[in-house]
Amino acid sequence: MKEISKHSAKNKMEVSNIAITIAPTIFRKAEKEESKAPSMDSLSVMTAANVIIEAMIVNYDQIFSPEEVKQFRVSAAL
Repeated sequence: MKEISKHSAKNKMEVSNIAITIAPTIFRKAEKEESKAPSMDSLSVMTAANVIIEAMIVNYDQIFSPEEVKQFRVSAAL
């Protein structure tokens, strides 16, 4: 995601856009709660989730060591 955001001038996927796209998948509600209409509480949770994902993308280099990054790339290639 960090690599995608580096090309935001061309692909329009700034960190905030990536977070908005990914956060609902990572922080999804339980199935039985999905049928309810969105509440202010759930909107607050999604806003917080977006901020968390943005911070993870922006601080990627500080969160993951070079060894972990290499391992992720090898695993993804398999």
